Amino acid sequence: MPNFHGSYLPTITPFTAGNEVDVAGIHANVDWWINEGTHGLIPGGSAGEFLQLSDDEYRLMVAETVEAAAGRVPVIVGITSDSTADALSKAQFAEEVGADGTMLAPPYYSQVDASELEAHFRDVAQGSALPMMVYNNPFTTGVELTPQFLAELGKSEDNVKYVKDTSYNVQRVIEINDLSGGEIKVFAGLLGYESIVVGAVGWVSIPGLVVPALSAALAEAALSGDLQRAAKLHAAVFPLMKIEEDTGKFVQIPKAALNLMNRAAGSPRAPRRDLAGAELTRLREILAQVQATQGTLVGTS
Repeated sequence: MPNFHGSYLPTITPFTAGNEVDVAGIHANVDWWINEGTHGLIPGGSAGEFLQLSDDEYRLMVAETVEAAAGRVPVIVGITSDSTADALSKAQFAEEVGADGTMLAPPYYSQVDASELEAHFRDVAQGSALPMMVYNNPFTTGVELTPQFLAELGKSEDNVKYVKDTSYNVQRVIEINDLSGGEIKVFAGLLGYESIVVGAVGWVSIPGLVVPALSAALAEAALSGDLQRAAKLHAAVFPLMKIEEDTGKFVQIPKAALNLMNRAAGSPRAPRRDLAGAELTRLREILAQVQATQGTLVGTS
C-alpha cells in the first residue's frame, strides 16, 4: 500500500478557447505543480468539472494527467458516479493507464440506503487493485459517511485505507483514527492545517492549485511538527480559502486565478460562468497579497 501524504491537488481541467480539453495545458500545469513541491494529484474530482466532461474527455484528461506526472508524484483518479458500474469502469480505466489510486464519493442522486451504500463502495473496491480514497463530502452529495462506516469499510476491504474528509469537524479525524486503529488515513478536504495537527496525513488543497509551493510547505511543516511555521503558512494561504468558502466557487476561483497568472485554465463550463465583478476584483487583490507573502515564506512567486 503506497504512503500517500502531504499536499494533493484536485486538478482543474483546462479548456481551450474553443472549449476543448487543453492537453498541452494539462502537461504545463502538472509540470509546474510538481516543480513547486506538490506531493500528489487528483484529477477527475469536483474542481476538475468531471460532471461537465464527456466520457471521452474524462478519459483523455485522466490519461494525460498520468502521462504528464510520469511517476514523479502519485495520481489518484476521481471515479465518482451515481452508477456503480460506471464508477467501476472508471476505476479499471485508471488502473489501465497507470494511476496510483482512485477516489470515490457516495452516489449523489440515487438516495441509496445504508446497505446499498456499503455495497457500492465494496463492489468498486473489489473490482480494482488500486488503493481507494473514500470521499466524504456531505455538502455536495447529501450523504454523511460516519467514522464507524469508514472504519468498518477499511477493515473489510484491504485497498480502502484513505479518506478525504470535507467537513468543518476536525474531531472526525480523531474518531476515524481511533475507530480504525490508525488503518484509515485522513486527508482533509477543508481545514488542512487544523486537521493535520490532530492526525490527518495531508490535505486536498484547492488553494494549492494557485499557490502550490505554499500549500506543500504548509503540509510539510505541519506533518513535521513545526507548528509555528505551519501556522504562518496557513495564515498566508487563508485569504484564498476564505474567498472560496464565501462564494462556494471552487471551480471558478482557481480557474480565474490561473488565468490571471497566465497559466492554462480557460473558462468553466456551463452552468458555471467566469468570475466577474466584485468577486474578480477581490480575487485580484487576494492573489497579489498571497503571492507576495509566498515569496517571503518559501522563496518563490
